[in-house]
Amino acid sequence: MGNLCCAEFNSFANLTVSLNIAAAEPVFNIATVILIAYLLGSINFSYLVYKKKTGKDIRTVGSKNPGASNIRRFLGWKYYLLVLILDILKGLLAVLIADWFTGGDIAIVSIAGAAAIIGHSYPFWLGFKGGKSVAVTIGVFIPIGFWAVLIFVVCYFSLVGIFKIVSIASLMGAFLLAAATFLFEYPLPVKLLAIFSLLMIVYRHRSNIIRLIRKEELSYGTTKTEDE
Repeated sequence: MGNLCCAEFNSFANLTVSLNIAAAEPVFNIATVILIAYLLGSINFSYLVYKKKTGKDIRTVGSKNPGASNIRRFLGWKYYLLVLILDILKGLLAVLIADWFTGGDIAIVSIAGAAAIIGHSYPFWLGFKGGKSVAVTIGVFIPIGFWAVLIFVVCYFSLVGIFKIVSIASLMGAFLLAAATFLFEYPLPVKLLAIFSLLMIVYRHRSNIIRLIRKEELSYGTTKTEDE
């Protein structure tokens, strides 16, 4: 009788452990994809490329923004395109990994996209001083909001061509991307992610907005010396 009770207890205990593990797996997957997305986003390629080429911190020169546009000022178009593509790819990869881990759960995929954007703007290994999230946002939305991204890109390059000011193009592009997610009736998590990315881009461009109001914002063709 005692052995039977012991066997029943062990079976119940094993069942409980199995249930706990099964219940923990989704939580583990969610936490994993969010962490991976943040870490991918936090890889600042403009900082790494500029450091490799010059031995200096990109955040101390030019606009002091560790992004592709500041790279172009000092290293030219080749490195601008390199950093731009890598920043887009890290956002894309973060979302694809989340999609694979969660079996296409759009809510978790969208959260992972937000984590990648946060990682780019606030990388822990750079003292939470990162970029302005434009390129990584494009990468995040390619798999989950392609038509919205297309509108963003068309708007961005059109406005850069017209006004020659990157910040105007970035801000308007982000606004139209968010609007497009509603126009094309994307799922609610994607709409919320678009609103989040818009707010993040606006916040990260707050100094640019002040300069725009004061008419002090630099045009796209303006170059700066490292001493500035």
